[in-house]
Amino acid sequence: MKISFLQVFFLFFCLSSYAQFNKIKGNVVSNKDNLPINSVSITIKDNSEGSILDYTYTNEQGEFSFDLKDKGSFYLTFASLGFENKSMTLVTNDKELKIDVLLKEKLTILNEVIIKSSQAILVKKDTIVFNAAKFSNGTEQTVEDLLKKIPGLIIDDDGTIKVGNKEIEKLMIDGDDLFEKGYKILSKNMPSYPIKEIEVLENYSNNRLLKGIEESDKVALNLKLKEDAKRI
Repeated sequence: MKISFLQVFFLFFCLSSYAQFNKIKGNVVSNKDNLPINSVSITIKDNSEGSILDYTYTNEQGEFSFDLKDKGSFYLTFASLGFENKSMTLVTNDKELKIDVLLKEKLTILNEVIIKSSQAILVKKDTIVFNAAKFSNGTEQTVEDLLKKIPGLIIDDDGTIKVGNKEIEKLMIDGDDLFEKGYKILSKNMPSYPIKEIEVLENYSNNRLLKGIEESDKVALNLKLKEDAKRI
């Protein structure tokens, strides 16, 4: 009985360990003064040409972490304004992998040139903005096809769009609500090529005057069009 109990305990321990997520965590600092860098955009892919599996940003201490369901090889990219982008391939075998990342400052001498940073994902207050071009590979026919490639969005078989496990309140085009709860007509029929950005609006309020005042857990999507498509 003593041997049997030990065998059961060891088997339970192994199964519990196997069910846990693999974690990648670390710190991002500057090569100049070794100080932590805040708001560094970090994306993770299964390979350099693959789609984005997950993304995050460093906190004020330059810390970040990912929880991965599967083990294997992953491709990480670090990007921050004023620093050179850095990419690396990591192989997860243990329960937790800790890395320290050094970003090199980008020194550029410019004469009255305006720099526009084109990021795949931009977070601003209650809005997450996804650059459609960064997630499209040209095979998408409809808006629904494009939304299926956006991290965090789930499209059910019947066309219901969810952010996490929460159905969206509405799907808008440049802030205009054309179909209200019948947004599936739009997502299943509108072509994807005119879309420039997808905005995920958290804490959404139907009344703009109550924005920031009304407590809301609603989520909505807004499709921003390319300039040349607005005239069509």
